Amino acid sequence: YMAGDFRNGTTFEMDGGVFRVVEFQHVKPGKGAAFVRTKLKNVITGAVLEKTFNPSDKYPGAEIEKKTMQYLYNDGDLYYFMDNETYDQMPLNKDDIGDCLKYFNETGKSHSENERKRMRRISVQIDTGWQDQTVEQYLKKELQLTAAQIRSLKFLSDGIRKNGMVCKVIDRLQKGDWLDIPLPEKKADARKVEPSGVMPEILYSDRDVICVWKPSGRVTHPVAGHRADNVTGDLMTYLQSQGLQETVHSIGRLDKDTAGILVFARHRIAAARLWQQREDGRFIKEYLAWCEGVFPEEAQWQELELSAALGKVPEVPGQGQRMQVTPTGSLAVTCYQVICQEKERALVRLHLKTGRTHQIRVHMAYIGHPLVGDSLYGHGIPHQDAAMLCAWKVRFYQPFTKEEIVLEYRDPVYSVQKVEGDQVS
Repeated sequence: YMAGDFRNGTTFEMDGGVFRVVEFQHVKPGKGAAFVRTKLKNVITGAVLEKTFNPSDKYPGAEIEKKTMQYLYNDGDLYYFMDNETYDQMPLNKDDIGDCLKYFNETGKSHSENERKRMRRISVQIDTGWQDQTVEQYLKKELQLTAAQIRSLKFLSDGIRKNGMVCKVIDRLQKGDWLDIPLPEKKADARKVEPSGVMPEILYSDRDVICVWKPSGRVTHPVAGHRADNVTGDLMTYLQSQGLQETVHSIGRLDKDTAGILVFARHRIAAARLWQQREDGRFIKEYLAWCEGVFPEEAQWQELELSAALGKVPEVPGQGQRMQVTPTGSLAVTCYQVICQEKERALVRLHLKTGRTHQIRVHMAYIGHPLVGDSLYGHGIPHQDAAMLCAWKVRFYQPFTKEEIVLEYRDPVYSVQKVEGDQVS
């Protein structure tokens, strides 16, 4: 920089230090040469000085990057900090920290370090498939941790423990070993969804999974027009009422008009394992829907499978998103069976082999049995703007104990109180 170009906030190097311009004034006296009067702050020491410059004086610029970092531990006069975004470690000399050491408590650890000690941990038992594999291989492939996350755990004094003892990521695993690690979640993630102020109906909760009921008319995630009224925000309200600040991950979603059970993982490792269950068919969600018309007898005594690709209908201004059956769309498979046939409508039980937007609604309309109340794909009902569809049952396995979990929500609207086998009364 030339001194004549100094502005407030300009940073430059001078006399072995880094300075920021706090104030500047270009002075052109009646006699003599022009000069620049400044007030500077030493970025390193905080000292403030006043200095005048010749406008043609040149100084190298200095780029300053601000980052929030978490204190981890100290080794003698070196204090180690972690970037919470990249998990990179950076040591600072005690003299460089200077007076900022007063913000560390009497034990030499910052409040964030004490907070780290209260971090959630999980324990997993190693099975035969991981015999003789390294801890790092297990963390990457089984727990889906990134290299940066694993690197951050390595630098924690009590980060990774095998059978109760601190271990290295190159250590080999044996069948039956217990691996204990802290959960690498970022607290900042929990603030991305604002609490809605509405308490959800909790159907199931443990350390890894929480399930809630989503009423019709409420969206799953924050979207345009629904930043404050969504089920994830409801869940944030509940968690904060319990003094918890967690990151939750929904395992699938439900359309706005669809009521039903929503499953959330309470950390990313549980989320990865539940998504794997969805992929291999162990995570099953069942739906109940009132559909128009009389189904063929075949659909009343056995489950049928409908495979018809779905794609978007070209958008029309003023109308919401619509889907259609089209050979150029994505594969969509719906299994269904009538469990109660009435004169003009039927109660149908369904489950999906794929998860496409509006899949059940489009498929049922495609075979001539649109959902009752569905104004988008069917005939609709006056003063009712929601299709009669409910995700009434979910079956999955606890991500770590492998215990089967089956949840049902017995909404009388769908006459599910006495569903046994294929019969309804």
